[in-house]
Amino acid sequence: MTIEITHTSIENHTVRILANDVSEEHYQRILRTRDDFDLRELEFVFDLEDMRQNRYLYRFLKRQKAVQNAQPKYLHEALHATLGTVTNLSGTFINREAA
Repeated sequence: MTIEITHTSIENHTVRILANDVSEEHYQRILRTRDDFDLRELEFVFDLEDMRQNRYLYRFLKRQKAVQNAQPKYLHEALHATLGTVTNLSGTFINREAA
């Protein structure tokens, strides 16, 4: 899923990433409905205690050019470096209660 990251946070072993859906499918729907203000905001949640989610998040961050250029030492620095970037993230981690 193609997204633009707008906000990140870490609390209680949980990483939350807020992002706007900028996928082609969403863009086509906006064009059909002629509603320019129909931004779909998504929340992705990663439990750092879950090894699978932790591994996916770290691999995702390692692949980001903005993170590579920032050379962060800590997780919050890496997350901050992704703000404003357009990237792909698995829809598996969307917080369904917030969507």
